[in-house]
Amino acid sequence: MTAYRDVSSEELMTASLKSLVDRYNLEGKTVGDVALGAVMHSSANWNLAREVVQSSGLHPNTPAYNVQRACGTSLENTIQIAHKISSHQIESGIAGG
Repeated sequence: MTAYRDVSSEELMTASLKSLVDRYNLEGKTVGDVALGAVMHSSANWNLAREVVQSSGLHPNTPAYNVQRACGTSLENTIQIAHKISSHQIESGIAGG
């Protein structure tokens, strides 16, 4: 019950991803994949990663998928994106949780 109690997961992730897009001049660019997630998804954000990408400034064709893992979502997403890069499936990606 802090200052962020009324802010949705989608709003928090969108702000974070938009900041990354702005910082690294990725506006309108397509990255290989975006993996995002939260500990608990609700029916209001069943397609969280896709909605966040659509609001981030990345190219709308940028692929995105959700992961849900208690206390390990961001680490799991980082590992998945790293594996895709190391196996030459994608050149770049974004992971978060």
